[in-house]
Amino acid sequence: MALSLEGVDDSVVIERIQHLKHHPDWDERICHFIASQPPERAAFLVREAILKPESPYEKWLFRDVRLASRCLKDFLPTPEISLLRDELGLRFLPLVLDMGNGRNLHYCSGLRELVWEVLPELKSEAVGTALVLQCETASKYSGIYLNAARALAKLGDKRGVVALIALCQEKGEENNVYRYDATETLGDLGVVSQDVISTLIERCLDRDENINVRNYAMKGLGKLGVTSPEVVDVLIELCESEEKYEKVEPMHALAKLGDERSVAALIALCEGETSLASLWHGTTRGRYTFDEMEEVTEEASIRYAAAELLGKLGEAHGIAELVALCQDGEVRVNIRINAAEVLALRGDKRGGDTLVELCHHPDRDFRLVAAKSLAKLGNARGIETLVALSSFVREGA
Repeated sequence: MALSLEGVDDSVVIERIQHLKHHPDWDERICHFIASQPPERAAFLVREAILKPESPYEKWLFRDVRLASRCLKDFLPTPEISLLRDELGLRFLPLVLDMGNGRNLHYCSGLRELVWEVLPELKSEAVGTALVLQCETASKYSGIYLNAARALAKLGDKRGVVALIALCQEKGEENNVYRYDATETLGDLGVVSQDVISTLIERCLDRDENINVRNYAMKGLGKLGVTSPEVVDVLIELCESEEKYEKVEPMHALAKLGDERSVAALIALCEGETSLASLWHGTTRGRYTFDEMEEVTEEASIRYAAAELLGKLGEAHGIAELVALCQDGEVRVNIRINAAEVLALRGDKRGGDTLVELCHHPDRDFRLVAAKSLAKLGNARGIETLVALSSFVREGA
Protein backbone atom coordinates (compact mmCIF):
# COMPACT_ATOMS: atom_id res chain seq x y z
CA MET A 1 0.00 0.00 0.00
CA ALA A 2 1.44 3.40 -0.95
CA LEU A 3 1.42 6.38 1.38
CA SER A 4 -1.31 8.51 -0.26
CA LEU A 5 -0.70 12.05 1.00
CA GLU A 6 -0.59 14.01 -2.27
CA GLY A 7 -2.56 17.23 -2.07
CA VAL A 8 -3.07 16.87 1.70
CA ASP A 9 -2.36 19.80 4.03
CA ASP A 10 1.23 19.81 5.41
CA SER A 11 0.08 19.61 9.02
CA VAL A 12 -1.82 16.39 8.24
CA VAL A 13 1.14 14.96 6.30
CA ILE A 14 3.51 15.69 9.21
CA GLU A 15 1.11 14.15 11.73
CA ARG A 16 0.68 10.97 9.67
CA ILE A 17 4.42 10.51 9.08
CA GLN A 18 5.20 11.06 12.76
CA HIS A 19 2.58 8.48 13.67
CA LEU A 20 3.85 5.84 11.22
CA LYS A 21 7.61 6.46 10.96
CA HIS A 22 8.63 3.82 13.51
CA HIS A 23 6.31 1.16 12.19
CA PRO A 24 8.36 -1.51 10.33
CA ASP A 25 5.73 -1.81 7.59
CA TRP A 26 5.68 1.90 6.81
CA ASP A 27 9.27 3.22 6.87
CA GLU A 28 9.97 2.13 3.28
CA ARG A 29 6.74 3.76 2.06
CA ILE A 30 7.63 6.97 3.86
CA CYS A 31 11.04 6.95 2.12
CA HIS A 32 9.40 6.49 -1.29
CA PHE A 33 6.91 9.28 -0.60
CA ILE A 34 9.56 11.81 0.48
CA ALA A 35 11.87 10.77 -2.37
CA SER A 36 9.05 11.65 -4.80
CA GLN A 37 8.85 15.24 -3.53
CA PRO A 38 10.75 18.28 -4.84
CA PRO A 39 14.05 18.75 -2.91
CA GLU A 40 12.90 21.78 -0.93
CA ARG A 41 9.67 20.09 0.21
CA ALA A 42 11.50 16.83 0.94
CA ALA A 43 13.96 18.64 3.21
CA PHE A 44 11.05 20.39 4.97
CA LEU A 45 9.23 17.08 5.61
CA VAL A 46 12.38 15.39 6.90
CA ARG A 47 13.00 18.22 9.35
CA GLU A 48 9.42 18.59 10.57
CA ALA A 49 8.03 15.06 10.36
CA ILE A 50 10.99 12.73 10.90
CA LEU A 51 13.49 14.65 13.02
CA LYS A 52 10.76 16.12 15.23
CA PRO A 53 9.81 15.59 17.97
CA GLU A 54 13.25 14.47 19.19
CA SER A 55 12.94 12.52 22.40
CA PRO A 56 16.03 11.49 24.45
CA TYR A 57 15.20 7.87 23.55
CA GLU A 58 15.24 8.53 19.79
CA LYS A 59 18.34 10.70 20.11
CA TRP A 60 20.10 7.76 21.77
CA LEU A 61 18.94 5.24 19.14
CA PHE A 62 19.68 7.38 16.04
CA ARG A 63 16.59 5.78 14.51
CA ASP A 64 15.13 9.01 13.14
CA VAL A 65 18.49 10.09 11.72
CA ARG A 66 18.80 6.73 9.95
CA LEU A 67 15.33 7.09 8.39
CA ALA A 68 16.06 10.69 7.38
CA SER A 69 19.28 9.67 5.63
CA ARG A 70 17.46 6.92 3.72
CA CYS A 71 14.87 9.45 2.53
CA LEU A 72 17.62 11.71 1.16
CA LYS A 73 19.82 9.01 -0.37
CA ASP A 74 18.82 9.45 -4.03
CA PHE A 75 18.55 13.25 -4.15
CA LEU A 76 21.02 15.34 -6.12
CA PRO A 77 23.07 17.73 -3.90
CA THR A 78 20.88 20.86 -4.05
CA PRO A 79 21.60 23.53 -1.40
CA GLU A 80 18.66 22.38 0.78
CA ILE A 81 19.58 18.70 0.57
CA SER A 82 23.33 19.29 1.12
CA LEU A 83 22.68 21.42 4.20
CA LEU A 84 20.41 18.77 5.71
CA ARG A 85 22.87 16.00 4.94
CA ASP A 86 25.61 17.96 6.71
CA GLU A 87 23.38 18.43 9.76
CA LEU A 88 22.59 14.71 9.87
CA GLY A 89 26.21 13.70 9.42
CA LEU A 90 27.42 16.00 12.20
CA ARG A 91 25.00 14.32 14.60
CA PHE A 92 27.14 11.19 14.23
CA LEU A 93 30.45 12.96 14.80
CA PRO A 94 30.64 12.48 18.61
CA LEU A 95 29.82 8.81 18.10
CA VAL A 96 32.54 8.42 15.45
CA LEU A 97 35.22 10.12 17.55
CA ASP A 98 34.46 8.03 20.63
CA MET A 99 34.36 4.66 18.84
CA GLY A 100 36.44 1.99 20.49
CA ASN A 101 37.48 4.13 23.44
CA GLY A 102 35.24 2.14 25.79
CA ARG A 103 34.04 5.16 27.73
CA ASN A 104 30.42 5.05 26.61
CA LEU A 105 28.77 1.65 26.64
CA HIS A 106 25.82 2.75 24.50
CA TYR A 107 28.19 3.02 21.54
CA CYS A 108 27.64 -0.66 20.89
CA SER A 109 28.47 -2.70 17.80
CA GLY A 110 24.97 -2.19 16.38
CA LEU A 111 25.40 1.59 16.43
CA ARG A 112 28.86 1.31 14.90
CA GLU A 113 27.35 -0.67 12.03
CA LEU A 114 24.64 1.98 11.69
CA VAL A 115 27.27 4.74 11.48
CA TRP A 116 29.08 3.06 8.60
CA GLU A 117 25.81 2.36 6.86
CA VAL A 118 24.59 5.97 7.09
CA LEU A 119 27.68 8.17 6.71
CA PRO A 120 28.71 6.91 3.24
CA GLU A 121 25.10 7.44 2.07
CA LEU A 122 25.02 11.03 3.29
CA LYS A 123 28.20 12.12 1.45
CA SER A 124 28.46 15.04 3.85
CA GLU A 125 31.27 17.49 3.11
CA ALA A 126 30.89 18.99 6.59
CA VAL A 127 31.69 15.62 8.22
CA GLY A 128 34.84 15.27 6.12
CA THR A 129 35.94 18.80 7.03
CA ALA A 130 35.31 18.18 10.73
CA LEU A 131 37.28 14.92 10.68
CA VAL A 132 40.23 16.56 8.91
CA LEU A 133 40.20 19.30 11.56
CA GLN A 134 40.33 16.66 14.29
CA CYS A 135 43.32 14.98 12.60
CA GLU A 136 45.09 18.34 12.40
CA THR A 137 44.46 19.35 16.01
CA ALA A 138 44.21 16.15 18.07
CA SER A 139 47.25 14.46 19.56
CA LYS A 140 48.49 11.29 17.84
CA TYR A 141 48.52 9.84 21.34
CA SER A 142 44.73 9.91 21.49
CA GLY A 143 41.83 7.78 20.32
CA ILE A 144 40.21 10.86 18.76
CA TYR A 145 43.00 11.16 16.18
CA LEU A 146 42.83 7.45 15.37
CA ASN A 147 39.04 7.43 15.02
CA ALA A 148 38.98 10.60 12.90
CA ALA A 149 41.64 9.21 10.55
CA ARG A 150 39.95 5.83 10.34
CA ALA A 151 36.56 7.43 9.60
CA LEU A 152 38.03 9.61 6.85
CA ALA A 153 39.66 6.58 5.25
CA LYS A 154 36.43 4.56 5.43
CA LEU A 155 34.62 7.42 3.73
CA GLY A 156 37.08 7.16 0.84
CA ASP A 157 39.01 10.34 1.70
CA LYS A 158 42.73 9.92 0.94
CA ARG A 159 43.57 12.28 3.79
CA GLY A 160 42.47 9.55 6.18
CA VAL A 161 45.03 7.11 4.77
CA VAL A 162 47.73 9.80 5.04
CA ALA A 163 46.78 10.38 8.69
CA LEU A 164 46.85 6.64 9.46
CA ILE A 165 50.32 6.34 7.90
CA ALA A 166 51.51 9.28 9.99
CA LEU A 167 50.20 7.56 13.13
CA CYS A 168 51.93 4.28 12.24
CA GLN A 169 55.22 6.13 11.95
CA GLU A 170 54.84 8.01 15.26
CA LYS A 171 56.74 5.58 17.50
CA GLY A 172 56.18 5.86 21.23
CA GLU A 173 55.19 3.54 24.07
CA GLU A 174 52.26 5.76 25.04
CA ASN A 175 50.48 5.44 21.70
CA ASN A 176 51.27 1.85 20.70
CA VAL A 177 47.66 0.77 21.20
CA TYR A 178 46.54 3.40 18.67
CA ARG A 179 49.39 2.58 16.28
CA TYR A 180 48.57 -1.10 15.95
CA ASP A 181 44.90 -0.21 15.42
CA ALA A 182 46.02 2.16 12.68
CA THR A 183 48.26 -0.52 11.15
CA GLU A 184 45.41 -3.04 11.20
CA THR A 185 43.10 -0.51 9.53
CA LEU A 186 45.58 0.07 6.69
CA GLY A 187 45.40 -3.64 5.92
CA ASP A 188 41.63 -3.89 6.31
CA LEU A 189 40.85 -0.91 4.06
CA GLY A 190 42.32 -2.61 1.02
CA VAL A 191 43.77 0.67 -0.26
CA VAL A 192 46.66 -0.48 -2.45
CA SER A 193 49.15 2.34 -2.80
CA GLN A 194 52.95 2.48 -2.69
CA ASP A 195 52.81 4.63 0.45
CA VAL A 196 50.70 2.04 2.29
CA ILE A 197 52.85 -0.88 1.13
CA SER A 198 56.08 0.91 2.05
CA THR A 199 54.72 1.79 5.50
CA LEU A 200 53.67 -1.79 6.24
CA ILE A 201 57.02 -3.16 5.01
CA GLU A 202 58.91 -0.63 7.11
CA ARG A 203 56.95 -1.63 10.22
CA CYS A 204 57.49 -5.35 9.49
CA LEU A 205 61.25 -5.05 9.19
CA ASP A 206 61.81 -2.78 12.21
CA ARG A 207 62.84 -5.27 14.90
CA ASP A 208 62.73 -2.51 17.52
CA GLU A 209 59.06 -2.00 16.69
CA ASN A 210 56.21 -3.02 18.99
CA ILE A 211 55.38 -6.69 18.28
CA ASN A 212 51.66 -5.98 17.80
CA VAL A 213 52.41 -3.28 15.23
CA ARG A 214 54.75 -5.67 13.40
CA ASN A 215 52.17 -8.50 13.41
CA TYR A 216 49.39 -6.28 12.07
CA ALA A 217 51.74 -4.96 9.38
CA MET A 218 52.49 -8.55 8.28
CA LYS A 219 48.77 -9.40 8.27
CA GLY A 220 48.10 -6.23 6.31
CA LEU A 221 50.50 -7.21 3.54
CA GLY A 222 48.62 -10.48 3.19
CA LYS A 223 45.23 -8.77 3.13
CA LEU A 224 46.26 -6.28 0.45
CA GLY A 225 46.89 -9.20 -1.89
CA VAL A 226 49.86 -7.57 -3.64
CA THR A 227 52.18 -10.31 -4.95
CA SER A 228 54.98 -8.02 -6.11
CA PRO A 229 58.58 -9.21 -5.50
CA GLU A 230 58.97 -6.36 -3.01
CA VAL A 231 56.22 -7.75 -0.74
CA VAL A 232 56.87 -11.48 -1.18
CA ASP A 233 60.62 -11.07 -0.60
CA VAL A 234 59.99 -9.31 2.71
CA LEU A 235 57.57 -11.99 3.93
CA ILE A 236 59.97 -14.79 2.93
CA GLU A 237 62.81 -13.00 4.72
CA LEU A 238 60.69 -12.76 7.88
CA CYS A 239 59.90 -16.49 7.66
CA GLU A 240 63.65 -17.15 7.87
CA SER A 241 63.90 -15.40 11.23
CA GLU A 242 65.60 -17.24 14.07
CA GLU A 243 62.69 -16.34 16.32
CA LYS A 244 59.69 -18.68 16.08
CA TYR A 245 57.17 -15.95 16.97
CA GLU A 246 58.35 -13.89 13.98
CA LYS A 247 57.63 -16.67 11.48
CA VAL A 248 53.93 -17.33 12.10
CA GLU A 249 52.34 -14.11 10.79
CA PRO A 250 54.40 -13.89 7.59
CA MET A 251 53.50 -17.54 6.88
CA HIS A 252 49.81 -16.69 7.15
CA ALA A 253 50.38 -13.63 4.93
CA LEU A 254 52.08 -15.79 2.28
CA ALA A 255 49.12 -18.19 2.40
CA LYS A 256 46.77 -15.23 1.89
CA LEU A 257 48.71 -14.18 -1.20
CA GLY A 258 48.76 -17.74 -2.55
CA ASP A 259 50.94 -16.95 -5.55
CA GLU A 260 53.56 -19.38 -6.90
CA ARG A 261 56.51 -17.96 -4.93
CA SER A 262 54.52 -17.74 -1.69
CA VAL A 263 53.37 -21.37 -1.98
CA ALA A 264 56.92 -22.48 -2.78
CA ALA A 265 58.17 -20.72 0.36
CA LEU A 266 55.55 -22.50 2.49
CA ILE A 267 56.50 -25.88 0.95
CA ALA A 268 60.13 -25.20 1.88
CA LEU A 269 59.09 -24.47 5.47
CA CYS A 270 57.04 -27.68 5.55
CA GLU A 271 59.90 -29.93 4.41
CA GLY A 272 62.53 -31.51 6.65
CA GLU A 273 64.97 -34.37 6.99
CA THR A 274 62.57 -36.47 9.08
CA SER A 275 58.86 -37.02 8.50
CA LEU A 276 56.57 -34.40 10.01
CA ALA A 277 54.40 -37.10 11.60
CA SER A 278 57.36 -38.51 13.55
CA LEU A 279 57.96 -35.09 15.16
CA TRP A 280 54.49 -35.29 16.66
CA HIS A 281 54.70 -38.79 18.11
CA GLY A 282 53.74 -38.94 21.77
CA THR A 283 50.82 -38.82 24.15
CA THR A 284 48.65 -35.77 24.62
CA ARG A 285 46.81 -34.95 27.79
CA GLY A 286 43.23 -33.81 27.56
CA ARG A 287 44.34 -30.24 28.20
CA TYR A 288 47.68 -28.67 27.48
CA THR A 289 50.01 -27.86 30.36
CA PHE A 290 52.95 -25.50 30.09
CA ASP A 291 55.34 -28.46 30.40
CA GLU A 292 53.68 -30.16 27.46
CA MET A 293 53.89 -27.06 25.31
CA GLU A 294 57.63 -26.87 26.01
CA GLU A 295 58.01 -30.44 24.72
CA VAL A 296 56.90 -29.32 21.23
CA THR A 297 59.90 -28.39 19.12
CA GLU A 298 60.02 -25.27 17.00
CA GLU A 299 60.57 -27.42 13.90
CA ALA A 300 57.42 -29.44 14.63
CA SER A 301 55.31 -26.30 15.17
CA ILE A 302 56.53 -24.41 12.10
CA ARG A 303 56.36 -27.41 9.77
CA TYR A 304 52.86 -28.29 10.96
CA ALA A 305 51.68 -24.67 10.57
CA ALA A 306 53.02 -24.65 6.99
CA ALA A 307 51.35 -28.01 6.22
CA GLU A 308 48.01 -26.76 7.56
CA LEU A 309 48.17 -23.56 5.51
CA LEU A 310 49.11 -25.51 2.39
CA GLY A 311 46.32 -28.01 3.06
CA LYS A 312 43.77 -25.22 3.30
CA LEU A 313 45.01 -23.98 -0.08
CA GLY A 314 44.54 -27.48 -1.51
CA GLU A 315 48.25 -27.81 -2.31
CA ALA A 316 49.31 -31.44 -2.84
CA HIS A 317 52.33 -31.42 -0.50
CA GLY A 318 50.29 -30.01 2.36
CA ILE A 319 47.45 -32.48 1.77
CA ALA A 320 49.93 -35.40 1.83
CA GLU A 321 51.43 -34.23 5.12
CA LEU A 322 48.00 -33.80 6.74
CA VAL A 323 46.92 -37.27 5.58
CA ALA A 324 50.09 -38.77 7.08
CA LEU A 325 49.47 -36.94 10.37
CA CYS A 326 45.83 -37.95 10.77
CA GLN A 327 46.40 -41.60 9.77
CA ASP A 328 49.43 -42.18 12.04
CA GLY A 329 48.13 -43.63 15.31
CA GLU A 330 51.32 -42.55 17.13
CA VAL A 331 50.76 -38.86 16.42
CA ARG A 332 49.37 -36.78 19.27
CA VAL A 333 45.61 -36.92 19.20
CA ASN A 334 45.02 -33.17 19.11
CA ILE A 335 47.23 -32.87 16.02
CA ARG A 336 45.43 -35.78 14.34
CA ILE A 337 42.10 -34.06 14.99
CA ASN A 338 43.32 -30.69 13.66
CA ALA A 339 44.78 -32.26 10.52
CA ALA A 340 41.68 -34.37 9.93
CA GLU A 341 39.38 -31.37 10.29
CA VAL A 342 41.33 -29.39 7.65
CA LEU A 343 41.01 -32.34 5.28
CA ALA A 344 37.34 -32.93 6.06
CA LEU A 345 36.50 -29.27 5.47
CA ARG A 346 37.94 -29.69 1.97
CA GLY A 347 35.71 -32.73 1.41
CA ASP A 348 38.53 -35.24 1.80
CA LYS A 349 37.03 -38.52 3.03
CA ARG A 350 40.24 -39.47 4.83
CA GLY A 351 39.79 -36.58 7.25
CA GLY A 352 36.20 -37.57 8.02
CA ASP A 353 37.19 -41.22 8.56
CA THR A 354 39.84 -40.19 11.09
CA LEU A 355 37.38 -38.05 13.01
CA VAL A 356 34.85 -40.90 13.10
CA GLU A 357 37.59 -43.20 14.43
CA LEU A 358 38.52 -40.70 17.15
CA CYS A 359 34.90 -40.49 18.30
CA HIS A 360 35.72 -43.89 19.92
CA HIS A 361 38.87 -42.62 21.68
CA PRO A 362 39.09 -43.71 25.33
CA ASP A 363 39.64 -40.10 26.49
CA ARG A 364 36.29 -38.29 26.71
CA ASP A 365 37.90 -34.90 25.99
CA PHE A 366 39.17 -36.11 22.63
CA ARG A 367 35.90 -37.83 21.78
CA LEU A 368 34.21 -34.50 22.40
CA VAL A 369 36.62 -32.49 20.19
CA ALA A 370 36.39 -35.03 17.34
CA ALA A 371 32.60 -35.11 17.60
CA LYS A 372 32.40 -31.30 17.51
CA SER A 373 34.50 -31.25 14.34
CA LEU A 374 32.22 -33.81 12.70
CA ALA A 375 29.07 -32.05 13.89
CA LYS A 376 30.26 -28.80 12.25
CA LEU A 377 30.38 -30.76 9.01
CA GLY A 378 26.84 -32.06 9.55
CA ASN A 379 28.12 -35.61 10.07
CA ALA A 380 25.55 -37.83 11.84
CA ARG A 381 28.23 -39.76 13.74
CA GLY A 382 29.52 -36.57 15.34
CA ILE A 383 26.03 -35.46 16.34
CA GLU A 384 25.28 -38.87 17.85
CA THR A 385 28.52 -38.77 19.85
CA LEU A 386 27.75 -35.29 21.16
CA VAL A 387 24.29 -36.44 22.26
CA ALA A 388 25.80 -39.48 24.00
CA LEU A 389 28.43 -37.36 25.76
CA SER A 390 25.84 -34.80 26.90
CA SER A 391 23.70 -37.66 28.29
CA PHE A 392 26.77 -38.96 30.13
CA VAL A 393 27.39 -35.56 31.69
CA ARG A 394 23.75 -35.19 32.79
CA GLU A 395 23.71 -38.67 34.31
CA GLY A 396 27.01 -38.02 36.07
CA ALA A 397 25.63 -34.76 37.46
